[in-house]
Amino acid sequence: MYRWGVKRILPLVKRYAMRFLNERNVEKKQEKLLREKIKRSSSTTIGKKLGIRPDSSIEELPLTSYGFYRDFFENPHEGDFIYPLEDYVKVFTSGSMGRPKNFLVPKKGMYHNITTTGLSYMFICTHDGEKMTFEIGDTIYNNIPGGSYISGVMADMF
Repeated sequence: MYRWGVKRILPLVKRYAMRFLNERNVEKKQEKLLREKIKRSSSTTIGKKLGIRPDSSIEELPLTSYGFYRDFFENPHEGDFIYPLEDYVKVFTSGSMGRPKNFLVPKKGMYHNITTTGLSYMFICTHDGEKMTFEIGDTIYNNIPGGSYISGVMADMF
């Protein structure tokens, strides 16, 4: 019974996971999202410090580095970022580029990325050059250090 159900549902799961390949108007959608983000950023402390206006274009935004954001990440205040502070998770890098750094990631963005790309990512990563080799019932190993928020979210998603 189990194998019969898997054989029937697998094509549906694969179709869902690969639907991004048929996406139309991707550029227009991304431009709209970027305009919205710039507009929202213009009213934040970071946006004001960067000189962002609601009608700024991506070409007008200054190039920055971690040094610019360090104080905002280490000592965040309400209004510094687009979302309220409780909507962010503090994440730490491994320090592979010299020393560990911390930054804030919106929970909404993490959840969205995992739920919209996780299945597609698994199918693409298990492609053998001709077909997907990932099957329902396969064992997935999650090689993420324990204790971090993202690993908990990913474990819950899987």
